[in-house]
Amino acid sequence: MRASRMDLTVMTATRLSFRARTRAAATASTTTATSESIGPIRTAASLVSTVLQVSRPHATSAWLRSRSSCCSSRSAGSDGGIAERTRAQDVESTQYDTLWSQAWADASTQGPGFLSRHACILRLLSNYNVHGRLLEVGAGRGDLLVRIQQRFPQLQLTALEPGTAAAQALRARPGLSAVHHGPLGEPSARPEGFFDVIVCSEVLEHIEDDERALVELIDLAAPGGLLFLTVPMRADLWTPVDDAVGHVRRYEPGQLASLCQAYGLQVLHDQAHGFPLYNTYYRLLGRRTPEETAKLGRKSLLARVAARVAAAAFLLETRVDSRRGARGFVVARKPQGDVGSEASSVFR
Repeated sequence: MRASRMDLTVMTATRLSFRARTRAAATASTTTATSESIGPIRTAASLVSTVLQVSRPHATSAWLRSRSSCCSSRSAGSDGGIAERTRAQDVESTQYDTLWSQAWADASTQGPGFLSRHACILRLLSNYNVHGRLLEVGAGRGDLLVRIQQRFPQLQLTALEPGTAAAQALRARPGLSAVHHGPLGEPSARPEGFFDVIVCSEVLEHIEDDERALVELIDLAAPGGLLFLTVPMRADLWTPVDDAVGHVRRYEPGQLASLCQAYGLQVLHDQAHGFPLYNTYYRLLGRRTPEETAKLGRKSLLARVAARVAAAAFLLETRVDSRRGARGFVVARKPQGDVGSEASSVFR
């Protein structure tokens, strides 16, 4: 289905208000947690969540408190581009950089959620025999790109990253063709040319207008190019962590795939996973207050070992498609032709 012929009325009607859904699901979350948390699994996940904490937790918890306060007092977004619609724009860039230096930086190299997600992305890239130019949108410090570079040395790698400190770290990485600093949709940050592969992992949930963000990704893809997208799933799994890191939604099963199809993409892979292990782990982490997290101290050898074990268990879960899972993976192909330009015309 080509984007220029899309029934906009129907698509607009299908858009979900995730905030409303989250509030409605709040009363049911306790019951859901009970039904999904089997005794031994809950005990093991609780142990893992106790030892798997980021370094420098005092600074991190302070950031989480300020981030939550900022999100709660957030004013309505403007009608500008995607750069004005992202949660990252609600806080000073120094706070975003603090998060990368004191929280995500450790999690992306040691956290079981990051490790298992990266491993799953690598597996999908291998399954589709990727080649040519690859762009990662929201590349952080480049930990995933390093793993991609090691596994697929034939790829030409480019990064797009809104954070100043993270972009600086990316520029220090050897082997990258280019690093662009700025949000998705910012003309000055737009990479040159088109890409055979685009990886956009845990980004769309931060953007108010995810449809427009998807169109930007389509515009960047070459005809026949592949998009690898990952997002958090299920509004009933919302925790204070989602607010703290700037999420504006969690997706429902099949929703991102439907959005891709609405804009003319061919969906090749649509999977949700994480039940029951990752779901339980995420719930337990979400129930910790910043103060509780701050008391746990720095990572130890035990924590690193536990992280690897948990990551391996979470990766095994990705072999099973579960609509109850907390994580979603979509692979979509841009057809031959000018689908991206036609989709862009919707927003002009």
